[in-house]
Amino acid sequence: MELGTIVSWEKKEGDKLNEGDLLAEIETDKATMGFETPEEAFKSSGIGGRIFASPFAKLIANEKGINLAMLTGSGPNGRIRVQDVLSPQISPSFATPTEPSSSSSSYKDVDLTSMRQTIAKRLLLSKQTVPHYYLSVEIEVDDLLKARKELNEMLKNDNIKISINDFVVKASALACCKVPEVNSSWQETFIRQYTSVDVSIAVSTDNGLITPIVFNAEKKGLVEIARDTKELAVKARDGKLKPHEFQGGSFTISNLGMYGITNFAAVINPPQSCILAVGGTEQRLIPDSNGNPKAANILSVTLSCDHRVVDGAPAYDATINRHRIPYYPNVNHFMCHKQCSNATDELFKVAVGRMKDFIKVLQSFRGEIVIIVVCRGSRSYTSTINMNNLVNNIFRRNSVSLASEKADDDSKPNLFDHIEMDYKTSIKLLNQLQSNSDTVQQAIIKEQSSNVCKSLEKTTYFLSLIGLELNDLNKLNVIHVAGTKGKGSTCAFVESILRNNGFRTGFYSSPHLVMACERIRINGRPITEDQFTHYFSYVYNQIRANKSEFVYMPAYFNFMTVMAFHVFLEEKVDVAIMEVGIGGEYDCTNVIQKPIVTGITSLDLDHCKLLGDRIEKIAWQKAGIFKPNVVAFTVKQCNEAMNVLRKRSVEKGCPLFVVPSWSIYPQCNSIRLGIQGEAQKTNASLAVQLAHYWMNKQNHPNHRVSTLVTTEGNFADIVPLNMNHYGSSLTRTKWFGRCEIINRNGVTYYLDSAHTQDSMRNCRDWFVEEAHVNEKDMKSSLFSKFHHSELKPYRILVFNCTRDRDPLPLLSNLENIPFDLAIFTTNQICGDLTKDVQSDVANFTVTIKQEMANRSNNAQSWKKINSKIESIQVACITEAIETIEAKALELETKQNRPVQVLVTGSVHLVGGFIGRIHPLFNGEINNQKL
Repeated sequence: MELGTIVSWEKKEGDKLNEGDLLAEIETDKATMGFETPEEAFKSSGIGGRIFASPFAKLIANEKGINLAMLTGSGPNGRIRVQDVLSPQISPSFATPTEPSSSSSSYKDVDLTSMRQTIAKRLLLSKQTVPHYYLSVEIEVDDLLKARKELNEMLKNDNIKISINDFVVKASALACCKVPEVNSSWQETFIRQYTSVDVSIAVSTDNGLITPIVFNAEKKGLVEIARDTKELAVKARDGKLKPHEFQGGSFTISNLGMYGITNFAAVINPPQSCILAVGGTEQRLIPDSNGNPKAANILSVTLSCDHRVVDGAPAYDATINRHRIPYYPNVNHFMCHKQCSNATDELFKVAVGRMKDFIKVLQSFRGEIVIIVVCRGSRSYTSTINMNNLVNNIFRRNSVSLASEKADDDSKPNLFDHIEMDYKTSIKLLNQLQSNSDTVQQAIIKEQSSNVCKSLEKTTYFLSLIGLELNDLNKLNVIHVAGTKGKGSTCAFVESILRNNGFRTGFYSSPHLVMACERIRINGRPITEDQFTHYFSYVYNQIRANKSEFVYMPAYFNFMTVMAFHVFLEEKVDVAIMEVGIGGEYDCTNVIQKPIVTGITSLDLDHCKLLGDRIEKIAWQKAGIFKPNVVAFTVKQCNEAMNVLRKRSVEKGCPLFVVPSWSIYPQCNSIRLGIQGEAQKTNASLAVQLAHYWMNKQNHPNHRVSTLVTTEGNFADIVPLNMNHYGSSLTRTKWFGRCEIINRNGVTYYLDSAHTQDSMRNCRDWFVEEAHVNEKDMKSSLFSKFHHSELKPYRILVFNCTRDRDPLPLLSNLENIPFDLAIFTTNQICGDLTKDVQSDVANFTVTIKQEMANRSNNAQSWKKINSKIESIQVACITEAIETIEAKALELETKQNRPVQVLVTGSVHLVGGFIGRIHPLFNGEINNQKL
């Protein structure tokens, strides 16, 4: 006996036990017997405990077969995190967990039956020793359901009812005949291929799962299979199965469709090589042969394979008939158990490949029902070949159906290469990682109710799939910057300084204005389309090939972050300047463990649904990038925010310094910053301190910050701006869409992506000053021509802010500017470009209807504070530009009056304008010159 269940205790806790006393009745998988006490003792209480690990760590540990009890967690209170599971020192172990001697938690112990223990042992052994991989597909089964209905109608007087599972049993048996590898078993020193197909059917009983066998299923018809499965299921639930009825089998089917489960993966039952998991049918909209949507019933199946047994021969081309074949069964063939015709062979050739790459075809009845099972990935196993490529080569859509495309005989694609991509394809796949608007809102609600964000664990996991460990990121000498306002500008200043001092720089920022390439820059320039495509293809294919099928592909920003790390390591940059996306504590850039230095820019209320509705909560999130013994710099903040930053710096063991005001730097008045606006002086001061400290750490690892200690805290000392090219680098810095002026067709555009109250005040002050200077210049230049010194510009406001922000406080900052016209638009470029999946500016996080409603809300808010000024609503940015330039032409013809336009409220709005009016783009939204 190896395992047994204690049926009853014959002694109570605390009883004295004498040698030979009956202690308990034990049930094994074979018999029930008494257990005698081997020596004198006292009966004690049991022991129990719990392992603390994150849900994502548990998922990955389960898939890798790692015993969590053997790990030491690096999280709070010893909590096991995903990086602990992914550590290269960790290997699977059968060791019994060491549990605490007592527990104060309330719980109920559920006794294990001998069957349950046997099942547990076999499943654990399977996961620990069998290299699983999985092949999944979704099949249209409307014709099969119709055939089933007709057959059951014919058989109703015989008290026989054929189920979907009976079809699957027969189809599987026939497929096993065609592909004998799946009807095999591992025998340690050889592989045994069976000549008959004995299909084990998983049946759930009160005591656990058992698998009675339909013997010689390949020779039986549907009626006989239906009778066998029904009889075996009844006997299994009644506990009347004989050993030979459930021991053995050559192929297993597990069906959870009757419980509403649509997709799952099953654990192989050793020594068998495969198990087929069958989900339920569900109705979906799919394209018909003409590309029009139609409702169809879809069945999901997943084949789990033992890679030791099921391998492939050299790959050869897959050719698939283009059209779906209707299925009207010949009932006589069913009842007479006739074999399949060769029709299927005309439709498919089995595509198989080496290693974890293979496809199997399960075929049933006259070749008219075909189940295709395609690998979705090799999970925790590494491979340079991507199984998902099969789906893209064979099927038109991600949702696989029988409507398949025949491969072009002339092109003869290699099914086992990574997906071949051009730039538009990579952008399309990237855009498909965006969440729709409903999902975004659900995520916000979930985030509010959760104490722990999984983004860091997921980022760590995705990095591991492309071969990177967290320690690899330390090679990048990271400068990590968080904040509400000025993150991008500060990082741009830092990048310019370091580049002009001879360092090879990497710069990651978000969002982009015109092209996705902007997010990742090498030496100040966005990576090219070719570079983007090359790096995207590698990262995308690696993640998709190796990820667990229970884990979704990373979301847009998460993916780009992983890709940025990969690019910077491949490009061998000296420094990676990383701008936080949202917040800091749970932002996926925060997987960086040992940055060289961190920075916090000005804080304000923004992304309140995610980060909190008070400045203290915002500050707490931003300070999440602080790391032990890593110096942090911040600009002067309000007292509430500064107190939180200081408290968190102490908690994290992070030295925190406030940068000096720009006005007290020597030579500051002689430097014209490359990015305009009063707020940029604050950003420039922070950038100089970050760059200065970083460079000193490169040359002097023990460098310490020179500080001025005051009652208000530690202030960083002033850095001379005439050293290390600081002044010239700040002057040369360019950052599109921030206090930028563009002249086009007689119109002066003032663009600033302000979207918080403070940044909108800075935008207002900048616009008023620059517009006044521009007005004076225009009067001076036009006076000699028109002799009209009272020339007044016609001023237009173009505004949009996203729906998660309140427009009223933002617009209130602009109410005293004498605008003549206010234009409210959506962030759409033109037509449905933002809904074009191949467009860099595609945005699926919000619907057009929502954008229109948001635009109306912005316009109504403006009328509340400035009802006397004319305002209009337009559908898109292109229409706004056409309206402006038509007005400019009219004013020039009739009044010789110049036009000034302020565009603000949204980064995406400003980006849309830049893509249309900037000289570098010439109106082409996907031009690569930025």
